[in-house]
Amino acid sequence: MPKVPKSILIVSIIEILKKLNGKASDKELYEELRKVYDIQFSQFLQILMTMEIQGMISVNMPKDDLRIVELV
Repeated sequence: MPKVPKSILIVSIIEILKKLNGKASDKELYEELRKVYDIQFSQFLQILMTMEIQGMISVNMPKDDLRIVELV
């Protein structure tokens, strides 16, 4: 399967978050993204980090195994 450009994945993540009222767990967000794209979890985390650095989202970790992703 061809590699999906990062910009398309970023737009898709924003659309999914909007559909989920601007907030979701990383696992929930990843599962929604996987319905459309073949993406590895490590690649997904890299994109989240890029989006957080660019100020698009904030990521909080209330527990060691849980990340909450919110639109900014």
